[in-house]
Amino acid sequence: MYKLRVNLKIDRNSIIPGYLTILCGIILITIITDFIYFEYLIPVCSMIFFACGDKGKIKGKEGKKIFMGMLLFAAIQVIGLFGNFTIYSIKNILTTCATFLLIYTLAFGKISVQKYYIKFYYFMACLVCIAMIFIRNSAVEGGNTVAGYFTFYFLMLTAMLADRGSLKGGASSKTRNYKTVIVLGCSILPPVIFSFLYAARTALIVSIFVLMFYFIFYIFNFEEKVYRRLFFVMLFFIVVALIVYIYATSFDWYDSVNALSVKYFGKNIDSSRSFLWRTSFRELRGFHWITGLGTGITPSLARYAGSSFHNSFIQTLMQNGILGLSSLIFVFWILWKNIVKIKERSLRALFMSAFVAVIAYNCMECCLLQNKTFLGMMQWMVLALGVQRSRMEESKKR
Repeated sequence: MYKLRVNLKIDRNSIIPGYLTILCGIILITIITDFIYFEYLIPVCSMIFFACGDKGKIKGKEGKKIFMGMLLFAAIQVIGLFGNFTIYSIKNILTTCATFLLIYTLAFGKISVQKYYIKFYYFMACLVCIAMIFIRNSAVEGGNTVAGYFTFYFLMLTAMLADRGSLKGGASSKTRNYKTVIVLGCSILPPVIFSFLYAARTALIVSIFVLMFYFIFYIFNFEEKVYRRLFFVMLFFIVVALIVYIYATSFDWYDSVNALSVKYFGKNIDSSRSFLWRTSFRELRGFHWITGLGTGITPSLARYAGSSFHNSFIQTLMQNGILGLSSLIFVFWILWKNIVKIKERSLRALFMSAFVAVIAYNCMECCLLQNKTFLGMMQWMVLALGVQRSRMEESKKR
Protein backbone atom coordinates (compact mmCIF):
# COMPACT_ATOMS: atom_id res chain seq x y z
CA MET A 1 0.00 0.00 0.00
CA TYR A 2 1.11 3.45 -0.76
CA LYS A 3 1.04 6.07 1.94
CA LEU A 4 -0.16 9.47 0.93
CA ARG A 5 1.48 12.25 2.86
CA VAL A 6 -0.04 15.67 2.76
CA ASN A 7 2.01 18.50 4.16
CA LEU A 8 -0.12 21.59 4.71
CA LYS A 9 1.72 24.74 5.65
CA ILE A 10 -0.49 27.67 6.48
CA ASP A 11 0.98 31.10 6.84
CA ARG A 12 -1.13 32.58 9.61
CA ASN A 13 -0.02 36.11 8.71
CA SER A 14 -1.70 35.71 5.31
CA ILE A 15 -5.00 34.77 6.98
CA ILE A 16 -5.02 36.60 10.30
CA PRO A 17 -3.93 40.26 10.26
CA GLY A 18 -1.02 41.19 12.46
CA TYR A 19 -1.47 42.47 16.00
CA LEU A 20 -0.97 46.10 15.02
CA THR A 21 -3.32 45.73 12.05
CA ILE A 22 -6.03 44.34 14.34
CA LEU A 23 -5.68 47.37 16.61
CA CYS A 24 -6.10 49.70 13.62
CA GLY A 25 -9.24 47.81 12.63
CA ILE A 26 -10.70 48.10 16.13
CA ILE A 27 -10.08 51.84 16.12
CA LEU A 28 -11.73 52.36 12.73
CA ILE A 29 -14.76 50.24 13.68
CA THR A 30 -15.12 52.19 16.93
CA ILE A 31 -15.06 55.51 15.08
CA ILE A 32 -17.57 54.32 12.46
CA THR A 33 -20.05 52.73 14.89
CA ASP A 34 -19.56 55.36 17.62
CA PHE A 35 -19.84 52.42 20.05
CA ILE A 36 -17.13 53.50 22.46
CA TYR A 37 -17.11 50.22 24.40
CA PHE A 38 -15.17 48.67 21.51
CA GLU A 39 -12.19 50.58 22.91
CA TYR A 40 -11.85 47.92 25.63
CA LEU A 41 -10.81 45.45 22.92
CA ILE A 42 -7.51 47.31 22.53
CA PRO A 43 -6.13 46.61 26.04
CA VAL A 44 -7.60 43.08 25.87
CA CYS A 45 -5.66 42.42 22.65
CA SER A 46 -2.54 43.91 24.26
CA MET A 47 -2.92 41.61 27.26
CA ILE A 48 -3.35 38.53 25.05
CA PHE A 49 -0.36 39.49 22.89
CA PHE A 50 1.77 40.14 25.98
CA ALA A 51 0.82 36.80 27.52
CA CYS A 52 1.27 34.77 24.34
CA GLY A 53 3.83 36.66 22.26
CA ASP A 54 6.11 37.88 25.03
CA LYS A 55 5.14 35.14 27.50
CA GLY A 56 4.44 37.75 30.15
CA LYS A 57 8.09 38.83 30.47
CA ILE A 58 9.52 42.35 30.34
CA LYS A 59 12.56 42.27 28.09
CA GLY A 60 15.14 44.83 27.13
CA LYS A 61 16.75 47.68 29.04
CA GLU A 62 14.46 50.37 27.68
CA GLY A 63 11.38 48.20 28.17
CA LYS A 64 12.26 47.74 31.83
CA LYS A 65 12.73 51.50 32.23
CA ILE A 66 9.25 52.19 30.88
CA PHE A 67 7.93 49.42 33.10
CA MET A 68 9.53 51.03 36.17
CA GLY A 69 8.13 54.45 35.21
CA MET A 70 4.59 53.15 34.77
CA LEU A 71 4.89 50.95 37.88
CA LEU A 72 5.97 53.95 39.94
CA PHE A 73 3.08 55.97 38.53
CA ALA A 74 0.60 53.19 39.34
CA ALA A 75 2.05 52.90 42.88
CA ILE A 76 1.55 56.64 43.41
CA GLN A 77 -2.01 56.26 42.13
CA VAL A 78 -2.60 53.49 44.69
CA ILE A 79 -1.37 55.83 47.44
CA GLY A 80 -3.75 58.44 46.02
CA LEU A 81 -6.68 56.14 46.79
CA PHE A 82 -6.38 57.26 50.42
CA GLY A 83 -7.42 60.72 49.28
CA ASN A 84 -10.20 59.61 46.95
CA PHE A 85 -11.30 55.96 46.97
CA THR A 86 -13.86 55.47 44.18
CA ILE A 87 -14.59 53.04 41.37
CA TYR A 88 -13.35 55.70 38.94
CA SER A 89 -10.03 55.90 40.81
CA ILE A 90 -9.53 52.14 40.59
CA LYS A 91 -10.38 52.29 36.88
CA ASN A 92 -7.63 54.90 36.45
CA ILE A 93 -5.06 52.53 37.92
CA LEU A 94 -6.20 49.74 35.62
CA THR A 95 -5.95 52.14 32.69
CA THR A 96 -2.32 52.84 33.61
CA CYS A 97 -1.56 49.11 33.55
CA ALA A 98 -3.38 48.69 30.21
CA THR A 99 -1.47 51.64 28.76
CA PHE A 100 1.85 50.08 29.70
CA LEU A 101 0.91 46.81 27.98
CA LEU A 102 -0.07 48.76 24.87
CA ILE A 103 3.21 50.70 24.82
CA TYR A 104 5.37 47.69 25.59
CA THR A 105 3.80 45.26 23.13
CA LEU A 106 4.07 47.78 20.28
CA ALA A 107 7.48 49.19 21.12
CA PHE A 108 9.27 46.05 22.28
CA GLY A 109 7.23 43.12 20.98
CA LYS A 110 7.73 41.31 17.68
CA ILE A 111 4.87 42.65 15.59
CA SER A 112 3.99 42.46 11.92
CA VAL A 113 2.49 45.24 9.87
CA GLN A 114 0.15 44.13 7.07
CA LYS A 115 0.76 46.79 4.43
CA TYR A 116 -2.37 46.13 2.34
CA TYR A 117 -4.62 46.12 5.40
CA ILE A 118 -3.15 49.47 6.48
CA LYS A 119 -3.82 50.92 3.02
CA PHE A 120 -7.36 49.60 3.25
CA TYR A 121 -7.89 51.31 6.64
CA TYR A 122 -6.42 54.54 5.28
CA PHE A 123 -8.84 54.44 2.33
CA MET A 124 -11.80 53.59 4.57
CA ALA A 125 -10.92 56.38 7.01
CA CYS A 126 -11.01 58.83 4.10
CA LEU A 127 -14.46 57.57 3.08
CA VAL A 128 -15.71 57.83 6.66
CA CYS A 129 -14.47 61.42 6.83
CA ILE A 130 -16.27 62.33 3.60
CA ALA A 131 -19.49 60.71 4.83
CA MET A 132 -19.32 62.44 8.21
CA ILE A 133 -18.65 65.82 6.64
CA PHE A 134 -21.82 65.60 4.51
CA ILE A 135 -24.07 63.62 6.87
CA ARG A 136 -23.27 64.57 10.45
CA ASN A 137 -24.43 67.81 12.01
CA SER A 138 -21.63 70.23 12.81
CA ALA A 139 -23.19 70.83 16.22
CA VAL A 140 -22.92 67.16 17.21
CA GLU A 141 -21.91 66.71 20.83
CA GLY A 142 -18.27 65.77 21.17
CA GLY A 143 -17.49 66.85 17.62
CA ASN A 144 -14.19 68.36 18.71
CA THR A 145 -13.17 64.90 19.92
CA VAL A 146 -14.00 63.48 16.47
CA ALA A 147 -11.47 65.88 14.98
CA GLY A 148 -8.92 64.60 17.50
CA TYR A 149 -9.72 60.98 16.58
CA PHE A 150 -8.94 61.52 12.93
CA THR A 151 -5.89 63.68 13.64
CA PHE A 152 -4.08 60.86 15.41
CA TYR A 153 -5.61 57.97 13.48
CA PHE A 154 -4.36 59.35 10.17
CA LEU A 155 -1.04 60.18 11.81
CA MET A 156 -0.72 56.59 12.99
CA LEU A 157 -1.57 55.15 9.55
CA THR A 158 0.84 57.59 7.88
CA ALA A 159 3.64 56.50 10.21
CA MET A 160 2.99 52.83 9.44
CA LEU A 161 2.82 53.36 5.68
CA ALA A 162 6.05 55.38 5.71
CA ASP A 163 7.78 52.88 8.00
CA ARG A 164 6.68 49.88 5.94
CA GLY A 165 7.81 51.57 2.73
CA SER A 166 11.29 52.28 4.08
CA LEU A 167 11.70 48.72 5.34
CA LYS A 168 10.67 47.27 2.00
CA GLY A 169 13.24 49.35 0.16
CA GLY A 170 13.13 49.60 -3.62
CA ALA A 171 12.43 53.31 -4.04
CA SER A 172 15.13 55.82 -3.26
CA SER A 173 15.23 57.64 0.03
CA LYS A 174 14.35 60.92 -1.71
CA THR A 175 11.28 59.33 -3.35
CA ARG A 176 10.11 57.90 -0.02
CA ASN A 177 10.51 61.33 1.57
CA TYR A 178 8.29 62.90 -1.09
CA LYS A 179 5.67 60.19 -0.59
CA THR A 180 5.73 60.73 3.16
CA VAL A 181 5.13 64.47 2.74
CA ILE A 182 2.27 63.88 0.28
CA VAL A 183 0.53 61.31 2.51
CA LEU A 184 1.10 63.47 5.60
CA GLY A 185 -0.29 66.51 3.82
CA CYS A 186 -3.40 64.58 2.73
CA SER A 187 -3.78 63.19 6.26
CA ILE A 188 -4.13 66.55 7.94
CA LEU A 189 -6.89 67.74 5.57
CA PRO A 190 -9.77 65.79 7.26
CA PRO A 191 -8.80 66.96 10.79
CA VAL A 192 -8.56 70.55 9.53
CA ILE A 193 -12.02 70.32 7.93
CA PHE A 194 -13.50 68.77 11.09
CA SER A 195 -11.77 71.43 13.16
CA PHE A 196 -13.73 74.16 11.37
CA LEU A 197 -16.98 72.16 11.30
CA TYR A 198 -16.87 71.39 15.03
CA ALA A 199 -14.96 74.51 16.17
CA ALA A 200 -12.14 72.24 17.40
CA ARG A 201 -9.24 74.63 17.78
CA THR A 202 -6.96 72.17 19.54
CA ALA A 203 -7.17 69.62 16.70
CA LEU A 204 -6.54 72.39 14.15
CA ILE A 205 -3.45 73.70 15.95
CA VAL A 206 -2.09 70.18 16.46
CA SER A 207 -2.60 69.32 12.77
CA ILE A 208 -0.68 72.45 11.79
CA PHE A 209 2.03 71.55 14.32
CA VAL A 210 2.46 68.10 12.78
CA LEU A 211 3.21 69.47 9.32
CA MET A 212 5.21 72.46 10.56
CA PHE A 213 7.45 70.52 12.95
CA TYR A 214 7.92 67.75 10.40
CA PHE A 215 9.63 70.22 8.06
CA ILE A 216 11.56 71.80 10.94
CA PHE A 217 12.92 68.48 12.17
CA TYR A 218 13.61 67.34 8.62
CA ILE A 219 15.44 70.48 7.50
CA PHE A 220 17.53 70.89 10.66
CA ASN A 221 19.34 67.59 10.93
CA PHE A 222 21.10 67.70 14.31
CA GLU A 223 22.97 65.08 16.28
CA GLU A 224 21.15 62.77 18.65
CA LYS A 225 22.46 64.51 21.78
CA VAL A 226 21.07 67.84 20.56
CA TYR A 227 17.62 66.31 20.10
CA ARG A 228 17.84 64.80 23.57
CA ARG A 229 18.42 68.23 25.09
CA LEU A 230 15.46 69.52 23.11
CA PHE A 231 13.21 67.49 25.41
CA PHE A 232 14.07 69.74 28.35
CA VAL A 233 13.67 72.82 26.16
CA MET A 234 10.13 71.61 25.40
CA LEU A 235 9.42 71.18 29.13
CA PHE A 236 10.53 74.75 29.79
CA PHE A 237 8.49 76.09 26.87
CA ILE A 238 5.36 74.22 28.00
CA VAL A 239 5.58 75.69 31.51
CA VAL A 240 6.09 79.21 30.15
CA ALA A 241 3.30 78.81 27.56
CA LEU A 242 0.84 77.60 30.20
CA ILE A 243 1.67 80.53 32.49
CA VAL A 244 1.17 82.97 29.59
CA TYR A 245 -2.12 81.25 28.70
CA ILE A 246 -3.42 81.38 32.27
CA TYR A 247 -2.79 85.14 32.45
CA ALA A 248 -3.53 85.86 28.75
CA THR A 249 -6.29 88.37 29.50
CA SER A 250 -3.79 90.69 31.15
CA PHE A 251 -1.74 91.14 27.94
CA ASP A 252 -2.34 93.90 25.39
CA TRP A 253 -2.58 91.52 22.44
CA TYR A 254 -5.37 89.43 23.96
CA ASP A 255 -8.36 91.39 22.61
CA SER A 256 -7.21 91.35 18.98
CA VAL A 257 -6.26 87.66 19.00
CA ASN A 258 -9.41 86.74 20.91
CA ALA A 259 -11.53 88.55 18.30
CA LEU A 260 -10.14 86.23 15.62
CA SER A 261 -10.91 83.18 17.78
CA VAL A 262 -14.50 84.31 18.29
CA LYS A 263 -14.89 85.12 14.59
CA TYR A 264 -13.78 81.71 13.26
CA PHE A 265 -14.58 79.36 16.15
CA GLY A 266 -17.21 81.18 18.21
CA LYS A 267 -15.10 80.71 21.36
CA ASN A 268 -12.84 82.85 23.51
CA ILE A 269 -9.16 81.93 23.68
CA ASP A 270 -9.19 80.84 27.30
CA SER A 271 -12.59 79.03 27.21
CA SER A 272 -12.58 79.30 31.04
CA ARG A 273 -9.56 76.97 31.23
CA SER A 274 -7.35 79.66 32.69
CA PHE A 275 -9.87 80.33 35.47
CA LEU A 276 -10.21 76.59 36.10
CA TRP A 277 -6.44 76.10 36.43
CA ARG A 278 -5.92 79.15 38.63
CA THR A 279 -8.71 78.08 40.94
CA SER A 280 -7.49 74.48 41.07
CA PHE A 281 -3.91 75.41 41.94
CA ARG A 282 -5.17 77.20 45.04
CA GLU A 283 -6.40 73.85 46.38
CA LEU A 284 -2.86 72.47 46.47
CA ARG A 285 -1.37 73.26 49.84
CA GLY A 286 1.72 71.93 51.54
CA PHE A 287 2.21 68.19 51.06
CA HIS A 288 -0.55 68.09 48.42
CA TRP A 289 1.98 69.50 45.96
CA ILE A 290 4.01 66.31 46.44
CA THR A 291 1.32 63.60 46.43
CA GLY A 292 -1.74 65.39 45.04
CA LEU A 293 -5.33 65.53 46.29
CA GLY A 294 -6.21 61.94 45.39
CA THR A 295 -6.41 59.64 42.39
CA GLY A 296 -9.42 60.28 40.17
CA ILE A 297 -10.47 63.64 41.61
CA THR A 298 -12.25 66.06 39.29
CA PRO A 299 -12.46 69.87 39.43
CA SER A 300 -14.39 71.36 42.33
CA LEU A 301 -15.92 74.02 40.07
CA ALA A 302 -19.57 73.19 39.39
CA ARG A 303 -19.17 73.68 35.64
CA TYR A 304 -16.42 71.04 35.43
CA ALA A 305 -17.63 68.68 38.16
CA GLY A 306 -17.32 65.08 37.00
CA SER A 307 -15.35 66.22 33.96
CA SER A 308 -11.59 66.89 33.82
CA PHE A 309 -9.02 69.65 34.18
CA HIS A 310 -8.68 69.79 30.36
CA ASN A 311 -4.94 69.26 30.64
CA SER A 312 -3.40 65.81 31.17
CA PHE A 313 -0.37 67.17 32.99
CA ILE A 314 -2.26 69.53 35.30
CA GLN A 315 -4.74 66.74 36.02
CA THR A 316 -1.86 64.43 36.97
CA LEU A 317 -0.41 67.15 39.20
CA MET A 318 -3.76 67.74 40.90
CA GLN A 319 -4.41 64.05 41.50
CA ASN A 320 -0.95 62.63 42.20
CA GLY A 321 1.27 65.64 42.78
CA ILE A 322 4.81 66.27 41.62
CA LEU A 323 5.69 62.60 42.19
CA GLY A 324 3.04 61.39 39.76
CA LEU A 325 3.82 64.07 37.19
CA SER A 326 7.57 63.31 37.38
CA SER A 327 7.02 59.60 36.75
CA LEU A 328 4.82 60.39 33.74
CA ILE A 329 7.46 62.78 32.36
CA PHE A 330 10.06 60.03 32.86
CA VAL A 331 8.05 57.69 30.61
CA PHE A 332 7.88 60.41 27.94
CA TRP A 333 11.63 60.93 28.27
CA ILE A 334 12.29 57.24 27.56
CA LEU A 335 10.03 57.37 24.51
CA TRP A 336 11.62 60.59 23.24
CA LYS A 337 15.25 59.50 23.59
CA ASN A 338 14.46 56.33 21.63
CA ILE A 339 12.58 58.16 18.89
CA VAL A 340 15.47 60.57 18.25
CA LYS A 341 17.75 57.56 17.61
CA ILE A 342 15.95 56.83 14.33
CA LYS A 343 18.48 57.21 11.53
CA GLU A 344 16.17 57.65 8.55
CA ARG A 345 15.64 61.38 8.39
CA SER A 346 12.03 61.56 7.21
CA LEU A 347 10.83 58.92 9.69
CA ARG A 348 12.62 60.58 12.59
CA ALA A 349 11.05 63.92 11.67
CA LEU A 350 7.63 62.27 11.40
CA PHE A 351 7.75 60.59 14.81
CA MET A 352 9.29 63.65 16.49
CA SER A 353 6.52 65.87 15.13
CA ALA A 354 4.01 63.26 16.34
CA PHE A 355 5.56 63.50 19.81
CA VAL A 356 5.13 67.29 19.79
CA ALA A 357 1.52 66.82 18.63
CA VAL A 358 0.71 64.47 21.51
CA ILE A 359 2.21 66.85 24.08
CA ALA A 360 0.47 69.89 22.57
CA TYR A 361 -2.92 68.16 22.43
CA ASN A 362 -2.71 67.09 26.06
CA CYS A 363 -1.89 70.62 27.15
CA MET A 364 -5.48 71.52 26.21
CA GLU A 365 -7.27 68.18 26.62
CA CYS A 366 -7.12 65.25 29.03
CA CYS A 367 -6.86 61.89 27.30
CA LEU A 368 -3.51 60.22 28.05
CA LEU A 369 -4.73 58.06 30.93
CA GLN A 370 -8.17 59.41 31.83
CA ASN A 371 -11.31 60.92 30.35
CA LYS A 372 -10.92 60.41 26.56
CA THR A 373 -8.78 57.29 26.92
CA PHE A 374 -9.69 55.96 23.46
CA LEU A 375 -8.03 59.00 21.92
CA GLY A 376 -5.15 58.61 24.36
CA MET A 377 -4.55 55.01 23.25
CA MET A 378 -4.09 56.20 19.67
CA GLN A 379 -1.53 58.75 20.85
CA TRP A 380 0.43 56.16 22.84
CA MET A 381 0.39 53.85 19.80
CA VAL A 382 1.99 56.48 17.55
CA LEU A 383 4.81 57.08 20.04
CA ALA A 384 5.33 53.36 20.63
CA LEU A 385 5.67 52.83 16.88
CA GLY A 386 8.52 55.34 16.86
CA VAL A 387 10.33 53.39 19.57
CA GLN A 388 9.73 50.15 17.68
CA ARG A 389 11.29 51.67 14.54
CA SER A 390 14.34 52.76 16.54
CA ARG A 391 14.78 49.28 17.96
CA MET A 392 14.52 47.69 14.52
CA GLU A 393 17.28 49.94 13.20
CA GLU A 394 19.51 49.06 16.14
CA SER A 395 18.81 45.37 15.61
CA LYS A 396 19.79 45.62 11.93
CA LYS A 397 22.97 47.48 12.85
CA ARG A 398 23.99 44.74 15.26
